[in-house]
Amino acid sequence: MSCQPDGPAEPRRRRSTVKQRTVLEVLREQENFRSAQQVHQDICRRQDQRIGLTSVYRILRALAADRIAETQRAEDGEILYRLRNGTDHRHYLLCRRCGK
Repeated sequence: MSCQPDGPAEPRRRRSTVKQRTVLEVLREQENFRSAQQVHQDICRRQDQRIGLTSVYRILRALAADRIAETQRAEDGEILYRLRNGTDHRHYLLCRRCGK
């Protein structure tokens, strides 16, 4: 007899870290999609939190996997991120000049 419940597995809950909260704060400040490099630069400008670019990438990928952030592929192929503002699947048209 198995102790596992029937049905789909629930998403893994991640513990909230200071670095993750810092990335979330930066994402909350902007409506536009942002690259991991842009998020990292914003965090470095604050100088109240040290975080490596690799950690920013890892956190953003985890936020997207947990459906907290959504992604958009830029013209050059880079993945851009922003906080989700709904639960529906959406497609976006983005201005190449201003990002809106």
